[in-house]
Amino acid sequence: MKKLTFVIFSLVLIFILSAGEIFPQVKTRETTQVYAGMGYSFVVFTNTTMSDAYPVFGSSGDFLKEINFFGGVRANRNLAVELSPSFIFSNAVNSKGFTYTSILGNTGYYVPNTTTFLSVPLNIKLKYFPFTQDLVSQLSNIYIGAEVGMAYVKEETSNYIYANSSLTNFIGIKTDKNSFWKPDFGISIGYASTAKFGYGFEASYRFIPLDGNNTLPLTTSMAKDMNSVNLTAKLIFSFN
Repeated sequence: MKKLTFVIFSLVLIFILSAGEIFPQVKTRETTQVYAGMGYSFVVFTNTTMSDAYPVFGSSGDFLKEINFFGGVRANRNLAVELSPSFIFSNAVNSKGFTYTSILGNTGYYVPNTTTFLSVPLNIKLKYFPFTQDLVSQLSNIYIGAEVGMAYVKEETSNYIYANSSLTNFIGIKTDKNSFWKPDFGISIGYASTAKFGYGFEASYRFIPLDGNNTLPLTTSMAKDMNSVNLTAKLIFSFN
């Protein structure tokens, strides 16, 4: 939490120090651009515990999905600020079993039967366009970005429980669920066209820490983080 506070403070400080140079340009540029849109992302978890449970393409035919909605203002040539909620979800079932020891010391071999995973990051993103000397050039649409916010995470899994990995001694079926909020932070680089009906592409890295306390036989309880690489295609609508 201290790291997140430091990051937010740093971004606010940079924004304040830059405002004197950037915002006066509003009078000399063409117009302030208001925009909104949606995107679709391929999400690749970098934590192996998370990626094993929720791969990009699951063996069951289901796969990890992220739908992103955003709206913002490009106040001048160089700076844009936007709100960006996302919905990450999957019903993929990891057929690989795993050995789990509860906090009471009971050990069993768990084989997932049904799984539901949902994450909703709610972020504020700051975009900086560094190549705006020539607005006709396509380079003027390239940006780097940073975002901060909170992510809601919910996971529910029903497991078949066996005494060991040989699957010869069936113990029973148990359903566990968990939900919580965690801070998140992201960095990105992308391209966003400025046409009335435009498009964009973005590569980003999202940081979401987890407790990793192993209190439940759930991926989000056993993993230390759910950081991810995200490749996104976007549709952008400009209102002016």
